[in-house]
Amino acid sequence: LIAENNFSSYKAGYGSSIVITMDSTLGFELLGFGKKVLFCAATIDNALQHKENINYIFHKMPNIVLLDNLTQQDFNNKMNALVNMEDEEYLRQTEAARKYYMKCQKLPPHKIISNFIYDNVLVR
Repeated sequence: LIAENNFSSYKAGYGSSIVITMDSTLGFELLGFGKKVLFCAATIDNALQHKENINYIFHKMPNIVLLDNLTQQDFNNKMNALVNMEDEEYLRQTEAARKYYMKCQKLPPHKIISNFIYDNVLVR
């Protein structure tokens, strides 16, 4: 286990081969980073008031990262598929979702804004 500190969840996630979560923002961040994530939020009871919200939140996710019921066989199938999937294939299959949910920029926001101001606003 990783000693608890301000970033222990991130360290655990980055160090894991697969992250299992309900619908945490950290799960979305790790997906955006390219980590293999299995989201289990779709397994909540249909009678719950927020089920339609959960369905909407995950509407752009590929099936490979969604567990839709709580049977042991389905969990095992999803986990085995993720474990055995090559990283390049996983990145290919999750590319659209990663861009939609957590687009990671190569430049930090302050650099993008600074470049925009320099290129478009400053008088030369």
